Amino acid sequence: EEKNTPTARKRSKKTVAKQFSTQLKNLRTKIGTTNPYFVRCIKPNQEFVADHFSHDVVLDQLKSLGVLEAVRVSRSGFSKSYSHEEFIQRYHALAPGKEPESTCPSSRCILIIGESISMMMESFSKDEGTQGIQVGTRRVFLRQNQADALDRLRSKAMI
Repeated sequence: EEKNTPTARKRSKKTVAKQFSTQLKNLRTKIGTTNPYFVRCIKPNQEFVADHFSHDVVLDQLKSLGVLEAVRVSRSGFSKSYSHEEFIQRYHALAPGKEPESTCPSSRCILIIGESISMMMESFSKDEGTQGIQVGTRRVFLRQNQADALDRLRSKAMI
């Protein structure tokens, strides 16, 4: 008898909102268990003509997608990279009590690196130490030797 009452029917029926919520939860679970990757498509020409390749069009797309910069960084051997925020969080102990004149994150990264260079000189020549670290507009790039040296300094500073 209770199955025919209005409240019993409401409990047994799934609303559209409940179905959507359940489907969204299932989708997020499925996405969370995968390793997504992205494919970047490059248009070979502006006219969409088969077998016609425009070098300038392709080069502009590669530049704007950051592909050329990624290749350049990869070829130069910078195996470690951190966002400015990650770098500051990881290595802030190397410049205790020092504050840059600017509030820009890259300024803070440069200050930490500057403080660390003198300590790194025992491991590297000046040119070798500074050439292994590059501060970009959004990231800090490190060669493996410099990353290892900064990690050693960080470990000493944390003690």
